Amino acid sequence: MSTRDAALAKVRELAHFVGGKHVHGPDPKSGGRFGDVFNPTSGALAARVPLASKSEVERAIADAKEAFGGWSETSPLARARVMFRFKELIERHMDELALLIASEHGKVLSDAKGSIQHLVGALRPGVRDASAPCEAILERARLAVQGAISASPSERPTRLGA
Repeated sequence: MSTRDAALAKVRELAHFVGGKHVHGPDPKSGGRFGDVFNPTSGALAARVPLASKSEVERAIADAKEAFGGWSETSPLARARVMFRFKELIERHMDELALLIASEHGKVLSDAKGSIQHLVGALRPGVRDASAPCEAILERARLAVQGAISASPSERPTRLGA
């Protein structure tokens, strides 16, 4: 077994999350290709991510459009409750999330936790006061979710979108 093969045997394999389900492994239509994810601090191979085919991306877009219909019909109070639960989960799993950010973005642990606290702080006004105008709650929540799902290898991986 080569050194690379031995390293790959120990590396975690990431998955896509589409339609509420984890989709493991690359679609054979994409050539079964994976992309390597490196720990920027050590340069070590940290994970492998399946590269999506065009049909997988189209399926994810279709699922998102379908989900939007139900979400857009959900009452503002129910949406605020969902966002409160989201905030609680982030707070409960802060240490785990900080380790992921540190390993995937090369941040020191304290800075990774600071990024997460920034996200939680942005969520807080939208979920703590159900008497606030619904539009304000939803806009704050929209920005927080945008920031949470658009994490990229940048200075602030959990930074809110503008």
